[in-house]
Amino acid sequence: MRTCGRCARAGLRGLGLSIFAAHETGRHPDLIALPFEQDMPLVREYLYCLRERQGATLVAAMLGCVRAED
Repeated sequence: MRTCGRCARAGLRGLGLSIFAAHETGRHPDLIALPFEQDMPLVREYLYCLRERQGATLVAAMLGCVRAED
């Protein structure tokens, strides 16, 4: 069975699959990274903050650097 088929079956059984950037994780002998067989899908990233903290200096500076998309 091809890798994507095994991943789909694992996901359907609730074993858990994640998509994230390779540089966002460490290495572990029990985990493997699988390349996409087709073009990489669009992965949106989100920035969240508590409303009461949006005026904090660091949070306000970061929010000033991002662009909201609808």
